[in-house]
Amino acid sequence: SLLTALNKPIQFLISCRKLSISMGSAIATVKHKIQTQSDAKSSISVEELKKSLLQDIDMYIYERIVDADRRIMVQGAGKIDNGDTVLTFGRSSAVEMVFY
Repeated sequence: SLLTALNKPIQFLISCRKLSISMGSAIATVKHKIQTQSDAKSSISVEELKKSLLQDIDMYIYERIVDADRRIMVQGAGKIDNGDTVLTFGRSSAVEMVFY
């Protein structure tokens, strides 16, 4: 099955980089989508399943990363006035966008 085939690449990713909360969430979401689609459409071809999964991944990236950054930027921009001093910990592209 596709889930079984994904286990090796997932283990490779985990071995290359410490598993973060967001990475674990993304992996769980992908596995859930595969299982849900496989259960609901047992007659679906592997190619159709892959196409649907790629669309779901694109939507996940947009909703959880791109749009989340935009929402952080909008909220941050509304709370910072000219002349304010802003202290941050680490570096975040979403925080940097507030100032541009």
